[in-house]
Amino acid sequence: METEEWKTRIKRWQDGIDVFTAPKEDLNDYVNTKIQWYALHKQSDGNLWELFREDFTTFDTTTWNKVDRTIVYALRAFLRCGGVYVKQNSKQLTIA
Repeated sequence: METEEWKTRIKRWQDGIDVFTAPKEDLNDYVNTKIQWYALHKQSDGNLWELFREDFTTFDTTTWNKVDRTIVYALRAFLRCGGVYVKQNSKQLTIA
């Protein structure tokens, strides 16, 4: 995706998302866009953790279950590579 298109998407989601009314497609786009923003701005460690917490504070298990699994896996991998501890999912602990 071209940088200008990412900039447009980043601007669209800069104020967050209403998780209660957003359709699945918007939730997917929001998460993908946040991953891209973190990557473009080379966020890692404590900064990445704080940004993630702010950007996804309204997300609960129900919301995360609406997001495509591959996107959630990509976010988890990005957080791990960026120095954020994320537990591995299991039967007792879902990725959401």
